[in-house]
Amino acid sequence: MARSIIDPITRIEGHLRAEMEVTDGVVTDAWVSGGCFRGMELVVRDRTPEDAAYIVQRICGVCPVSHAHASSIAAEKAYGISIPNNARIIRNLIEGSQFLHSHILWFYNLAGLDYVNPLNALSADAAAAYDLAGELGTPSTDFVGLQDRLKKFAENGQLSIFSGNWFDTGEYNLTPEADLILTAHYLEALQMQGKASEIAGLLGGKMPHIMTIVPGGTAFVPTEEKLDDLKGLVDELYNWVANTMIPDTLAVAKFYPEAATFGKGVGRYGAWGVFERPSMEMNDRYLPAGVLDENFNISDVDESKITEYVGRSWYEG
Repeated sequence: MARSIIDPITRIEGHLRAEMEVTDGVVTDAWVSGGCFRGMELVVRDRTPEDAAYIVQRICGVCPVSHAHASSIAAEKAYGISIPNNARIIRNLIEGSQFLHSHILWFYNLAGLDYVNPLNALSADAAAAYDLAGELGTPSTDFVGLQDRLKKFAENGQLSIFSGNWFDTGEYNLTPEADLILTAHYLEALQMQGKASEIAGLLGGKMPHIMTIVPGGTAFVPTEEKLDDLKGLVDELYNWVANTMIPDTLAVAKFYPEAATFGKGVGRYGAWGVFERPSMEMNDRYLPAGVLDENFNISDVDESKITEYVGRSWYEG
């Protein structure tokens, strides 16, 4: 029996450690843990609540918006403040841009390489890839040019996402043509994340770490020019998600039906919800908070039952 440790697992941004016992090439036991301590609770202690929205965003440069929003809501509840309706809408729009960014990032650039083999795309028939793209209902691109780029990546010897030895495991199910299409969209997804972040920067002052979500409302002042830019970005993202991301998701699911059985865990799921309605109640959000139990019963979230404990934590140093 051998013991293997991967720390950090970099494709999920370096927050996870995986430790495995391996016998004859088979993982017989495994443990995962998140060992990144930031201590933001200590940083904001004894500071004015208005500072928290700016400080706690440093928890994550990829998804800072929710931290600003949550800390502002906490301050508003403590002060008994109700925010203006326009501020609610602006916050929802900023959250929406982060929502789009995170979903595109996760599907293509974090999880995508578990299902897509870019090196297999080198053996694809470009003409057949054009035909398959038509069948899937996704836009075509210069597949021949992309194959040339991939070939250079594969041959230059530099460490990259395309040089991972996991591509030779034999566990990938996509055809070479499907791999070529999805790899093209993997690269497009990087640009689309940038479009989503542009929206956050437009409404939030900058991105990452926005400046306009503050206790009491928002510091964003809309203008006709800014709203026109916003609509253009939203339309572009909507068209890309509808015509590229959704068909890609359905295509990958068809090749990996067994993936629907993965990840059950303990069979319970809790969500805080997102996108406030005028009531400002979390169980009334457009995507409401809720708890799903192992019998598929749905109930409201009861904040009084949420606790933080260290019973399964460990520390060194």
